[in-house]
Amino acid sequence: DLSHNKSSIENLTKENKIFLANSLPTSVIEVINGLILGDATLIKNGNNACLRIKQKEKPFVDYLYNIFKPFNIVGAEPGVITSLIKPSGNLRTEHYFSTVTLPLFTELHFLWYK
Repeated sequence: DLSHNKSSIENLTKENKIFLANSLPTSVIEVINGLILGDATLIKNGNNACLRIKQKEKPFVDYLYNIFKPFNIVGAEPGVITSLIKPSGNLRTEHYFSTVTLPLFTELHFLWYK
């Protein structure tokens, strides 16, 4: 059972990760590639990479999270980061989430960042 429970998602076996990556529809892969062309980042973490979404618009981040959630590739709900912009002293608020690490994201990391 691949529920939306964060601990079960983080502890996926290699076989389950491959199954998840192979079961993503083409439309979701296209969304991922479009996001990489924009502001999304692929982060290498150990042997595999994950996708990190970080935007100032919470509704957009929630929308993206809800695209990925049915495929069990996200864990924790979107979070918030507030940081100080120097030298203006203004605060910046960004909403974010990351996917689980998957071989698919590692392949994309190699293709996009080589």
